[in-house]
Amino acid sequence: MSRILARDDVPPVSEPTGAQARIYTSLDPADDAKLTVAEVRIDRGKATSAHMHKITEEIYVVVRGSGRMRLNDDVREVGPGDCVVIKPGTVHEISNEHDEPLVFIAACAPRVDRADFYAPDGSRLNHELSSS
Repeated sequence: MSRILARDDVPPVSEPTGAQARIYTSLDPADDAKLTVAEVRIDRGKATSAHMHKITEEIYVVVRGSGRMRLNDDVREVGPGDCVVIKPGTVHEISNEHDEPLVFIAACAPRVDRADFYAPDGSRLNHELSSS
């Protein structure tokens, strides 16, 4: 279904690590969305959990702030306009040690499935989100 969503109509959810996301496409398997799009905000001292996906590819585009992006053993600073491509099987984590919030858009295809979250050692992660 085609639609326009206002940012304020998409409630934020939080990871246990403190990263917050507004997920603009449904995570419901009954939805026909082919990809997931989210705005992610990471405040100072927060991060996403280190994880990987076996199926999903992700692309992050940094909109505001800066942070440290880990792709397997490669760690680099990222900032506004930077694009990160994360292929399936890549352990990734992004953190913020700066005063300004780090904000990026994440596009994931195929759509994110909670069953496709794995710890760096390959064991299944229980990736729960809570309302912010």
